[in-house]
Amino acid sequence: MGDMKRVNVAHLLGKTGLEDHGQPVVAEQLESTVVGFYFSAHWCPPCRQFTPLLKQAYEAIKAAGNSFEIVFVSSDRSEQDMQDYYKSMPWLAVPYAARSAQAAMASRFKVQGIPALVLIENGEVINASARGAVMKDPKGAGFPWRGQEDLARSGGQNWVLLVLGLAFVLLKYVFKII
Repeated sequence: MGDMKRVNVAHLLGKTGLEDHGQPVVAEQLESTVVGFYFSAHWCPPCRQFTPLLKQAYEAIKAAGNSFEIVFVSSDRSEQDMQDYYKSMPWLAVPYAARSAQAAMASRFKVQGIPALVLIENGEVINASARGAVMKDPKGAGFPWRGQEDLARSGGQNWVLLVLGLAFVLLKYVFKII
């Protein structure tokens, strides 16, 4: 993940802009905070299930006095769908008009599916896949969840061990070969 590690949030968002429910926001305001890029869409059932958990964690983290902001990066198919979904969110968003930036950001952060949450602090990606951490900790007690990336994003080593373990169990106990 070497190239992905350093991120200038203001530079990344400078051309696309940000909004807070219709009001423009200057991206430089995010430089001294943990920023979560939330890739999601209203048509995605897992996204609609995860968004309330993320909202709960976000509100708890902010209430505890932590410096945290989320930027919604929509994969919705229409501006109306994006706006309807965004109404349920208390954080910032990349405007729908800057939709071309969504693909560039997804590529930059190696997002392979939604919902996805990428956390950045002081220009460093501290968690490239924080969804699982939020699901385990919806009150945000372990925020900012450094090193708690989802199994699917852990470089593949855990998947290899899981597959080998399952193969062993199948061969030994089901097929009685080993």
